[in-house]
Amino acid sequence: MDLVKIGAYIAAKRKSLGLTQRQVAEKLGMSDKSVSKWERGICLPDVAYLYRYEADAGYRTLDLELTTYQKGREIGKPRKLVSIKLDGDEDCTGTIAIVPDFQHYRTKVIYANGEGKYQTEFSILDDVDDREYYGRAATEIADLISLKDGKLHGILALFYAKDELQAIPVESLEADGPGAVNDYVYYLSVRLCK
Repeated sequence: MDLVKIGAYIAAKRKSLGLTQRQVAEKLGMSDKSVSKWERGICLPDVAYLYRYEADAGYRTLDLELTTYQKGREIGKPRKLVSIKLDGDEDCTGTIAIVPDFQHYRTKVIYANGEGKYQTEFSILDDVDDREYYGRAATEIADLISLKDGKLHGILALFYAKDELQAIPVESLEADGPGAVNDYVYYLSVRLCK
């Protein structure tokens, strides 16, 4: 992994959006010093996955949903974390940052665009003793225009297993399901709705 190239990419994206390091930091709830370190290739965002989206004007909401699996079986129904109203008359671009905080067993989800910042979080492993081993997989969906079908599209999976961990790509999780190797899988997905 080339930190300098990734840093240059982050800087180029920030500049293309006309944002300062401080503005990016404020939108993500981070310090501008952290953003500076990312861009200089000193370090990467702390377990953060960033996605850039461009929504078609025909869509009115961006829904983020969480599905939890235990031993390969879905627990309850998918839970809508947030439904963000998009203005069809404006350029609906934005960034989703997903920041797992394994120390406190929470995951923060932030959506930021030119109009504001929306934030929610969810807990993980509430009923698990001796929580200590994690894995994660992510995919980038760069263009929401391709999501016109209104289906859920996975963007991140957090895996937990006490004895054996199997972290698989999000695309495989969509196709084959979570499998029974992991004790828990937290699957975050996005959907555009009219």
